[in-house]
Amino acid sequence: MVSWSALLAWVSLAMKSSGIAKKERAKALFAQQKYEAAKQLLMQVCRKEQQDVEAWFTLGIVHGAMGEMAEAVPCFEQSIRLMPELAEAHFNLGKAKFELDQVDEAIRSYQQALQLNPNWPQVLNNLGNAYSRLERAHEAMSYYQQAVTLAPNYVGALINFNNTIQLLGRYEEAVAGYKQVLAIEPGHSLALTNLGTTLLKLERYDEAIDCCRYASQLFPDNPGPPAIEAKIHAMKGDWESAYQILDPLIQSHPEHIQVVISFAVISHHVGRQDEAVRLAKNVLAVDRSEPLSLRIDLHFELGKIYDKQKKYAEAFQHFAKGNELKPGDYDADNEVQETRLKTTFFTKEFFQQQPRPVTTSERPLFILGMPRSGTSLVEQILDSHEQVKGGGELYVIDDFARKTTEMAQHPYPESLAKLTQDERERFITGYLAKLNKISVDARYVTDKMPQNYLHLGLIAWLFPGARVIHCYRDPIDTCLSCFFQNFKSTLTFSKDLHAVSHYYRQYRQLMAHWQKTLDLNFLNVSYEALTADQEGITREILEFLALPWDENCLNFHDNKRVVATASMQQVRKPIYRSSVKRWKHYEPYIGVLIDNLGEL
Repeated sequence: MVSWSALLAWVSLAMKSSGIAKKERAKALFAQQKYEAAKQLLMQVCRKEQQDVEAWFTLGIVHGAMGEMAEAVPCFEQSIRLMPELAEAHFNLGKAKFELDQVDEAIRSYQQALQLNPNWPQVLNNLGNAYSRLERAHEAMSYYQQAVTLAPNYVGALINFNNTIQLLGRYEEAVAGYKQVLAIEPGHSLALTNLGTTLLKLERYDEAIDCCRYASQLFPDNPGPPAIEAKIHAMKGDWESAYQILDPLIQSHPEHIQVVISFAVISHHVGRQDEAVRLAKNVLAVDRSEPLSLRIDLHFELGKIYDKQKKYAEAFQHFAKGNELKPGDYDADNEVQETRLKTTFFTKEFFQQQPRPVTTSERPLFILGMPRSGTSLVEQILDSHEQVKGGGELYVIDDFARKTTEMAQHPYPESLAKLTQDERERFITGYLAKLNKISVDARYVTDKMPQNYLHLGLIAWLFPGARVIHCYRDPIDTCLSCFFQNFKSTLTFSKDLHAVSHYYRQYRQLMAHWQKTLDLNFLNVSYEALTADQEGITREILEFLALPWDENCLNFHDNKRVVATASMQQVRKPIYRSSVKRWKHYEPYIGVLIDNLGEL
């Protein structure tokens, strides 16, 4: 964002008045940051020379530099009345309105400035900020993109753009974007911090830790990077290391949002939940400039703490607020259409007409279902077996679906019918290469992306006969747990109780179609059954996979692998049943779910 002082150099108005000497003196005082003295001189000029555009505009700039936005507004408005074509006055009026949280009016002022000067990157960037404040991420992203197109090295706009696409779950793109910022401005503190956070979301832990430590070396007074490193240790189950990093940070930076988020994550392990609640509420009470995603994170962490404390009303309030702040809306009509497209296209007749792939493998093991249905638990159990390697949530299949559209120039899934056998084989070998990077010798490598259930038709096209473990759970528990989970913003179904229940019905319809239609080996695993009879269900799973019994599967909680999903804490505990019928605690607040799903 352009500084108030820099804007003085942009406007050179050759208007003369009897107050020229006072104006020049005021400018000199402003340059020396003697704002009060400059303001008094300019107010004298404006009272005497009410038609002096430069005096009014400069007075507005001084008010702005002093944080007096309410006083700056009439100064810029008077400048505009006297000279409507003064784009800088519209721009600064927009800035003042934005700071006063009059966002719609700020947008109108920015748009007026843009009409007068269409190629002004700073205005485009500020429009992006305004739409971000309104939680309209896609519009914000468009303005940031325009700003960067006009000024490729505009670091502020680049940071804002990549913060937005990161919020939308486009993590790989955000990583590349933050690296672009660092190429322009090596050692940029915010770019390094956000890069570390994004690498963490991609489960690239070593890179994330290296990034955090490098940032800490460059900026030893910035608590953000070590706070993120502490969160990585927590994800590894190393609570002690996380606490050793965070404890001094809580003492020195109790209002830093990233520090408070990481502290909230570990607070129940160190008996300091009440302190974490107090710090989190203090941070949220202040209007800050941190990325919206961090405030969302903090609401969800507060919800988790209150839930553990059995303060269910407070927990629900913060989960709801975190969801409310997320951008995007669920498109129920589009979801229905997508389900219809898949059930219409992927038929037994389609697969009968398809040649068998040349490249075959039994290594892929797909663990899927609705999010929060027990997929992480099943994967952790299997990863504890000597012949299985957990691959985590791989984004490969969903990426393949998008690529078929690009390659065939036809929408998915009809795009599959347009691809050649060679193109199909390249997808197969590319997926197997991904599994080989995870493990070269495991009999099975799991892909625990829950929403691969959306692409089971594509999976059957690539790997006929592949094994699929479909996890399912009580519908109301599943949907409530999704609502309580801080999913990336592209999973808009989780934001709203109406949306998640509608989405769940589409999932049930699609899964019923797959199990009737596809040449895949399915095993349905009930979360409730698994928690009630861990050994019995585990034996069924291993029998399905033709694997020998391994006692380590019963001690999955001792497995030290890093778990980056929402269940990172749960899979480090022995089997427990407290999540069964969890929704009963929230019954007063979830009538929508009970009405929509109670009969399923």
